[in-house]
Parts: sequence; C-alpha cells; structure tokens
Amino acid sequence: MGQKLLLTRHATARSGAARDIERPLSTDGRVQAGILAAKLKPLIQGAIVLHSPALRAAETAQIISEGAAADLISIDELYWGEEDEWLRLIPLTGQPTLVVGHAPSIPMAASMIAAGEGPDLIFQRGCPTATTYVFEVPDGLSKIGWHSCDLKDIIITPK
Repeated sequence: MGQKLLLTRHATARSGAARDIERPLSTDGRVQAGILAAKLKPLIQGAIVLHSPALRAAETAQIISEGAAADLISIDELYWGEEDEWLRLIPLTGQPTLVVGHAPSIPMAASMIAAGEGPDLIFQRGCPTATTYVFEVPDGLSKIGWHSCDLKDIIITPK
C-alpha cells in the first residue's frame, strides 16, 4: 500500500483583511475545518503537513492536524508558486502527507496527478472550501507527476 497524499483547499475565510494573505478563517470556517479534521484524522496520523503561509490555510492545517502528531511546515510556493513547483516539494517518504492550499491551485494539481478517471471526477465535483482529494501514491514512485497517483476519495465539507 502506497503513501497517502491529501490535497486540501482551506476552509471558509473572512473577507476584509488589508492583505489577502492575512485573511483568517471565519467562524463558519473554523467549524468547517473541525468537521473536516474529524474525517481526516484516521488518514493523517504522524503526517507531514505542508501549508500555504496564508493565515486561512495555516489555521485550517492547525485545526485539521490537532492531535494527529503531525509536523506542520509552511511552504511559500503554496501561496505564490505554480502547481508543478510545489508538487516537487512533496516528500515521498511513505509517510502520510497533507497539503493545505488554495483554489485554483489545489484542484488543478489534483487533476494533474490523478490517474484514470480521476480528473473527470475532480472536475465534476468541483472544489468548494474545505475540500480534500485523497490520493494513494504508488510504492517506489520517485516523483509525483502527471497521472501518477490514484484518486481514492473526494471529501467535500459543507459550510
């Protein structure tokens, strides 16, 4: 069985911050992240958690990983970079990895790496806030690339 890779769009954020990167989660977003955390907890025990430096993504990552003995790492490329840039930063250690970022980057990356019918399913389901795409990375894969991972689930958390 391969490594679990979870690509997550942050929960709902408040509007009105002076800078986009400073927007925190809304009250509803915190609840939404808590619901998502309960669903993801069994998948991310001992995970590496990569998140965008944007406050809403960092808060989502913290809420989801609470109690999961996870290592949280802020990655600038998840806010400023292109999908192929940050996909290269995902460690292929066999350890579960959760990536918390933004739309359109998260669904685009998910569509890029999904094998088989995965891209069609991603397109059909969309990517509202607090959506997670769950992948299995095949054993022995040296780098994540086009259509290299099996999409196992799409978790969409209601607002």
